[in-house]
Amino acid sequence: MQTSTGTRKIEFLRRSLVHAAQLYGAFTHPEVVQISRDLDECILAVQRGQVCQRDLAPAASGSAG
Repeated sequence: MQTSTGTRKIEFLRRSLVHAAQLYGAFTHPEVVQISRDLDECILAVQRGQVCQRDLAPAASGSAG
């Protein structure tokens, strides 16, 4: 079912966004901004009844800085 897949992707991206923001300590870090954009696109796709095309990439990792 596309809706549950879209919902899973949205939830994954939302958690990734929170994690990245905490990791990098800034909402303006390029990684955080990119995840936010990906999340926005996925939400819009699901609202339009389309498939979210974003791959489920691993959450942000590494050291801040």
